[in-house]
Amino acid sequence: MKLKLIDLLKDEIAGIYVDILRADNRIAGIYQGMKEGKFLIRTAEEVNEGDRLDIKVSIGGWNLVFPCTVEKIEENLITLKPLGKVKIREKRKEKRVPILEKCVVDGKKGLMLDVSYHGTRILTLADYNIGDVIVVEVNGDVIRGTIMWMKLEEVDLKSIGVLIEDVPQWWENYVKEKLVKSVDVLRRM
Repeated sequence: MKLKLIDLLKDEIAGIYVDILRADNRIAGIYQGMKEGKFLIRTAEEVNEGDRLDIKVSIGGWNLVFPCTVEKIEENLITLKPLGKVKIREKRKEKRVPILEKCVVDGKKGLMLDVSYHGTRILTLADYNIGDVIVVEVNGDVIRGTIMWMKLEEVDLKSIGVLIEDVPQWWENYVKEKLVKSVDVLRRM
């Protein structure tokens, strides 16, 4: 069975990150899926019919930006009509492998959401700054990395992008193992 991106966007699915943008600035809102080829969102921010909003989908190291206009507002449920061609931007040179694995970041709990040979994305409640050097413990092994970006998530959660410059051998083996498992899962689909 082949699955198309549009099928994934019909529902909220883990592993696909959807942002709502106004002039490249993220607005607080929740993606609600699609209906009849149009995006549905909820937001408490002021939005008017005819406003230009973009839906940015991040999946597998790519950003897909869907330009839209606000077609209809019913209470705080907003219908967005796609305007045309999707803009595609590669986010990184190295592919990331989606995972869910507990970790410890500078002594605080975290959850790794994806890994690559030179980085990881971690979900955390702790506060950090871009440029902070952190220590991440995974299954008893330790890596050091620099926070390159941060993104506010739902409630108090934040995701942080960590660059690992001096990659230890255990990390290479760990990422390779996760990549093999990911490919096996895809083959079984």
